[in-house]
Amino acid sequence: AKPVPLESSVQWLWPAPGKVIENFDETRNKGLDIAGNDGDPVHAAGDGEVVYVGSALRGYGNLVIVKHNDEFISAYAHNRQILVKQGQAVKRGQRIAEFGRSDADRVKLHFEIRRHGKPVDPLRYPEEHGLPRNVGIKLNEKDISRAKEIMAYPWFQKKEWQKEIKH
Repeated sequence: AKPVPLESSVQWLWPAPGKVIENFDETRNKGLDIAGNDGDPVHAAGDGEVVYVGSALRGYGNLVIVKHNDEFISAYAHNRQILVKQGQAVKRGQRIAEFGRSDADRVKLHFEIRRHGKPVDPLRYPEEHGLPRNVGIKLNEKDISRAKEIMAYPWFQKKEWQKEIKH
């Protein structure tokens, strides 16, 4: 069975312009890893409140967690510098941190979306919620298979998507 696009109460925005270098895997990678350069901007994926800033969670380095509502949070890990404070309100697209390699083997952004505390694949959210416009994916057999699944989603079949992809 093909995965169904997830409904969302948040209007999502991609947090950084880089390519996905590591895909979501429920047991191995609870989010996506996005390539970037040291100091590149990290943006809030949706409106919300910063509920955590720090480096106490092992494996995440300098971490920002934004609570969007009672259903969704997003996490941004391995930052070089954090530009927001706990308790601060943030807007979708606001610069909240800078790419880094804190507690990581390379410069990257680890991006997670959690629904009711459970990690979900950000690539499963439909385009009308802002993900994943213009995301370059490193191609291998698993990625090609995933791309074919995404292209089968009804929201992908919209003419707006087809026009964007042709250009």
